[in-house]
Amino acid sequence: MAKSEVLVKGLREMGVKLNHKLRKAEDMGVEGVYVGYAMPYALIQHENLDYKHAPGKSAKFISKPARSRANRRIMAALVVKVLKQKKGYTKALLRAAKYLEVESQKIVPVDTGALHDSAFHGVSRVVKGKLIIKEIATKTKLMKKIAKERAKKK
Repeated sequence: MAKSEVLVKGLREMGVKLNHKLRKAEDMGVEGVYVGYAMPYALIQHENLDYKHAPGKSAKFISKPARSRANRRIMAALVVKVLKQKKGYTKALLRAAKYLEVESQKIVPVDTGALHDSAFHGVSRVVKGKLIIKEIATKTKLMKKIAKERAKKK
């Protein structure tokens, strides 16, 4: 089986797992955070374990920090801190999402350039089996750079 076929099969399996998790989240009425990268090749960079990366950089650059027990404790503490400040649940989740975004950028395979700068985060909720984006907290560095360049041209 060719590498591209393996990657496509892996992406399909990931989609099935995500749909299952979405259904579970809907049953529980869960709000959650998300971190992503806007570049079209971000998913391939994230999933392909065969790519060679510089020391300290890796595939699974979102999953690794999200699954780290230490990071989960830190994010939980951030949520509690913001809630104690009476800033609201959404703000608390956004603070945790920002932390996760920063941690993922530390190991994203491309330090400089479009992939690193395309990171974003926000809060979502599952409603009737669909993931609803409740709030996007940041414009990516890349979006800001493009807007700045367009403003200079005018």
